[in-house]
Amino acid sequence: MSNGRVSPIELYLGNGRAHNVVQRQAGTVEMTWQRHPGTDGSGVSWSLSRFRTSGPDSVEVASSRNSGFVFTQVVLKGGFQAELACGRRYQDSAPGLIRPSVSGALYRFGAGDNAIFGALVSLETVKDWFGGPVPKGIRPLLEGGSNTYHRARALPVHLRQALMTALSNNSPLGRRMVSAAAQQILGFHLQSLCEDGVPNVTPLAGSLARDAHALLQECPVDPPSLAEIANQFGVSPRRLDRAYRVEFGISFNRSLQQVRLAAICAALQEGMPIKVVAHRFGYSSVSNFSSAFRRWTGLPPRQWLERQAASRT
Repeated sequence: MSNGRVSPIELYLGNGRAHNVVQRQAGTVEMTWQRHPGTDGSGVSWSLSRFRTSGPDSVEVASSRNSGFVFTQVVLKGGFQAELACGRRYQDSAPGLIRPSVSGALYRFGAGDNAIFGALVSLETVKDWFGGPVPKGIRPLLEGGSNTYHRARALPVHLRQALMTALSNNSPLGRRMVSAAAQQILGFHLQSLCEDGVPNVTPLAGSLARDAHALLQECPVDPPSLAEIANQFGVSPRRLDRAYRVEFGISFNRSLQQVRLAAICAALQEGMPIKVVAHRFGYSSVSNFSSAFRRWTGLPPRQWLERQAASRT
């Protein structure tokens, strides 16, 4: 909250159309919003929003869009808690799928620089994707009326990493790669509804799984083990891993590897020497690090960096 006030920012979307880049200034908050309408036949549109604040701030974003759509969001930088115009709350750790009864939300940011990726598709398009009878778990999402639908669900680490990789690709196919990542993200959430209409772990277990994931992200260089976190939370490793698989669609240990790989890739792209990265992440030699990196990515570190640089140009 900035000086105890909410900064209101209006987006005039009308029937889902907007300028490619919208910039708004409200007090100490500056927002940049880019929308990319679906032009590849998938019906999925995606957006990038960036909020610069003096932090922490609350920002109210409203639009004139009708309620015939479903969306999800992925935090790229910073973090947020949000409250929809109808009063339903969600947060960046498990936004899941949302069909709002009224467009717009109040975002609360704790960091000064925040970036959010959004993926959106119409309800009619979701129906068309199934090409026939809609599975039982999807029907509550598609039902109209004045009630907001929200199914909280965390996004698996590998899907977030695929999105980040696509966003960093500046080749002529970059936008199609981002669109494909957006479809995968929406598809994951829809598939989870088909498989289990209701969560099969308790709310407490789901909360512990998200807390465990937050601990992984906070310590990517030397992350705690499943047993260490389970002991800290006072639950069995098996129970925590089961809840983690439900929330993230992947085992805790596999997620740990992916979080470490993402941190390694980020360090390399920031210009940290390969030898320093290897030492920082606990490898006894550069050759051992290079071998492990090649198993993960298919390329040795130097060649991987060259490929990344080429994709950006």
